[in-house]
Amino acid sequence: MRRSWRATAAPGNVILTVTLSTPSGQTVTVAYRTADGTAISPGDFVQKTGVLSSNPGQTSKNVVLAVVGDAVPEGEESFSVLLDSATKAVVVDAEGVVTIRDND
Repeated sequence: MRRSWRATAAPGNVILTVTLSTPSGQTVTVAYRTADGTAISPGDFVQKTGVLSSNPGQTSKNVVLAVVGDAVPEGEESFSVLLDSATKAVVVDAEGVVTIRDND
């Protein structure tokens, strides 16, 4: 399993797609969680954890994350999405970065 995204977001939702490099004939799962960077939860984004489950033959699943808007002028900030604890797959790229652009 690998990370196939780098997203840039303004306030609202950002959708990240996690993909398998090849289809599997078995159900594949992977845990994910967000981690603070220069963007800090809950002021900049909503912390989230979960497990993605792909049925046999599926090659991608989405993670929807909420970015929080504010009226404070800031530079770009970022936080991470980490993948681990995969079953029936190997995590090749365990960290993705979401960059929040300042729109103030």
